[in-house]
Amino acid sequence: MNQFFSSLEKTGIRQLGLSITYTDGEVSVSVLPKSHADDKELKSLRPLSLRASVEEMDSKFFEAVQRPMERTKTMFDSVEAYEASLKVSEGRTAKAKKQKESLGKKTTALQNLIKEKDFNPMKDHERAIKAAKEILALDPDHKEAKKVLEQMSQYESPNLFQDADR
Repeated sequence: MNQFFSSLEKTGIRQLGLSITYTDGEVSVSVLPKSHADDKELKSLRPLSLRASVEEMDSKFFEAVQRPMERTKTMFDSVEAYEASLKVSEGRTAKAKKQKESLGKKTTALQNLIKEKDFNPMKDHERAIKAAKEILALDPDHKEAKKVLEQMSQYESPNLFQDADR
């Protein structure tokens, strides 16, 4: 009996509710494992109830609860792992959605910049290059941004004698 709590700890369940009732030379023990998962069904888990003489409970309690506690821990671990992976997936999904929205806004902004009536590639190429690079940072294969970058880069340092060298 001097290792009661050590033995409970070895079940691997982090929180247990324990109820002990003595009546007429017998003892009733209810053990309720509790999960830290958000799953409502795990919160409605019924306790494991045992009833025996005090001597029998002393000698067979851990033997009686070992298998049910192992199965319960496995279930808790599985649900907690699922919930953790779900949170990671939700985060990735939200990040991907935000990135897609940002990409769409930046693409529209680049298209509008180039279509402006007073857009002059000689003067405004730096703005177009910057916008294209922002898009390529989000999507390195973005064809339209690559095309704009290629077109506008020729205005960065124009070579008036480019054709004469050939």
